Amino acid sequence: RYDDAPDALLNKTKWVSDKLLSLEQGVVVLIRKMLDEGILTSSSIFEHALNPYDEQSPEMLESVLRDYNLLICFKKDA
Repeated sequence: RYDDAPDALLNKTKWVSDKLLSLEQGVVVLIRKMLDEGILTSSSIFEHALNPYDEQSPEMLESVLRDYNLLICFKKDA
């Protein structure tokens, strides 16, 4: 299906896909932090959303936090 797609397009698509995954993980980390600080109250919806990331390594979470901090810079400029 993508056999004839240019390599540049495939590379950009992969880059965007990786950033979207990182953004999703960053949002999960933010929700977790807000829950820990009592800003949000825990509910089954939030707990269900956080479960896939419970087994993440500290290095992975640190990477997600770095990406999230980068995204915050863009928000401040907007």
